[in-house]
Amino acid sequence: MFTGKNTARLIIVLRDGEQMAAIKRDASEKTNRVRTAGHHNLGSLEGTLEAVNVHRKPTVTIRDRVTGLPVRCSIPESADWLSRVEGLLEKRVLVTGSIRYSDNGAPRSISNVTAIEDATPDANLPKAEFGSIPDARAAADPAAFLQSVRDPASA
Repeated sequence: MFTGKNTARLIIVLRDGEQMAAIKRDASEKTNRVRTAGHHNLGSLEGTLEAVNVHRKPTVTIRDRVTGLPVRCSIPESADWLSRVEGLLEKRVLVTGSIRYSDNGAPRSISNVTAIEDATPDANLPKAEFGSIPDARAAADPAAFLQSVRDPASA
């Protein structure tokens, strides 16, 4: 309705004679920006701590175990936090905070980090003789499997 020879400049939506909304030409652009912006949740991610960056605001980068993607994590500015993360470099860690996900469900970053814990498996514990992956498709591509669980229409 906003393109072509006879375009509308504004669409007014009425209910019982009262204006409820005004839709403008830029509505599609604005809704796409919101739709593709992703979302965030409080939670934890597990991955290998690969980098510590102390330039400006300190961050660490972990490699997410599910997607294999790097995730930048903003940590508090303190000597205690820096010494703690230095000791965890190249180890499996669990990072807790506000996780920002892209529109496809992959984690992008963690802000307001409240904890970073060593999650390295104990080599002395017995190995399980069963799997936790529900089927072969999930074992072959865990990221695609999680996406299909989050959004069944994408499967």
